[in-house]
Amino acid sequence: GPEKGKDSPELTLCAGPPSPRSSRTDRVVLGRHSLSTVESGSLALAVSKFVVHKEWNSSQLSKGNDTALLKVANSVSLTDKIRLGCLPRAGSILPNNYVCYATGWGRLQTNGGLPDILQQGELLLWTMPHAPALAGGAAR
Repeated sequence: GPEKGKDSPELTLCAGPPSPRSSRTDRVVLGRHSLSTVESGSLALAVSKFVVHKEWNSSQLSKGNDTALLKVANSVSLTDKIRLGCLPRAGSILPNNYVCYATGWGRLQTNGGLPDILQQGELLLWTMPHAPALAGGAAR
């Protein structure tokens, strides 16, 4: 597989960049399965900084780039419930059909409610020339 990039227990990758006005209330939740239950070994940390992808443009959603890095206010100790995720090195090209996973408590449908239980989805990555045909013409 691709080489792993540098990991940081202070950074989190998220989809759908947060709004600058919500930075005082956003939290990164780690080691938790249910949002409504405070679970032993879980953390909810304030966000001290977020960096939106340099090519993000909310009026051009089809171009993708709707990601951000969130830096938590406190350092995080790794445990059996809190582990690092790995990203490829900058400039790495992942092969078509590469399997990755997305997790979170985001909406499951447009204008739908938010789930209480952590969701996980398997995704296949494709290069942009292949993506429009696979997505019915709407590359993301």
